[in-house]
Amino acid sequence: MTSLTSTKTTKSTNDKFDEKTDFKYLFSQSNDVQPFLRASLFDNVPPTILFYVKGTKVKKPHNHTQQLTWCNNSLLALVVRHSLLASHFKLVEEDQFWFGYWGRHLKSAQYQTLKPCQKVNHFPGAFHLGRKDRLWLHLFDMMQRFLDDEFCIMPYTYILPKDIKRLRVYLSMKDAVRHVILKPPASARGTGINIVSRFNMVPEKTSLVAQHYIESPFLINDSKFDLRIYVYVTSYDPLRIYVYKEGLVRFASVSYNPEISSFTNQFMHLTNYSINKLAVSSSTSSTQPEDGGEQQFVVPKWK
Repeated sequence: MTSLTSTKTTKSTNDKFDEKTDFKYLFSQSNDVQPFLRASLFDNVPPTILFYVKGTKVKKPHNHTQQLTWCNNSLLALVVRHSLLASHFKLVEEDQFWFGYWGRHLKSAQYQTLKPCQKVNHFPGAFHLGRKDRLWLHLFDMMQRFLDDEFCIMPYTYILPKDIKRLRVYLSMKDAVRHVILKPPASARGTGINIVSRFNMVPEKTSLVAQHYIESPFLINDSKFDLRIYVYVTSYDPLRIYVYKEGLVRFASVSYNPEISSFTNQFMHLTNYSINKLAVSSSTSSTQPEDGGEQQFVVPKWK
């Protein structure tokens, strides 16, 4: 999400701007009160509003808080609400004017009505990357265009119920026991995920993606894992991406076992934090720390 800016001032005119409007105090920290604004490192770029965790004391801009409005909606996370309130934002309804929005994708017509000062947390069409079914369709299209391994970064996927007949053929092959992992196309936190080996275990009329299951995964300390690298995308054209220097490695709570009888054990086969945090309080023997299997790491510099 693009940073909100306080005004159309530039760094080269900050001194004059501060003297006239008495905003200079908003850039500095005093005692335990944090600054409200941060000056840009670049010329002709406005300062940025800073956001903090709940309970942080933040410098308050005089006579301007009524202009700090944020769109309230059902998907606005509690941690985001707390951060907004700490920086003196007021939550308003969608039909009122707001500067910032954090929620579901807007419709095309809504993007067209946005003013330059309004910022939202989704680029138009971002669901083509965020949805498992749409992402696969685009990758498969590129695989067909370029017959090499450049785009083979996702297990072969069936979009259900459209591809139900092809999935039946795959699971009916007699040369070996085959497994697919079933996932909702637009869900998260491990919700609705199952591993199956028989076609009669597949809901035939439900919208799902079914992926070839990787049965010999790369392991760390005998456990499955994934890497979460956080990026901040400010522009598609030109493409501009900032990579956060710290990431997360998420572990399955139970050591991996390829035996068929283990495939119902989500603590072994899934790395979602929402799933594995429950392993600590269950009778399952966990091989990972009591933080749900998450550890921080530093992202290496890419050449």
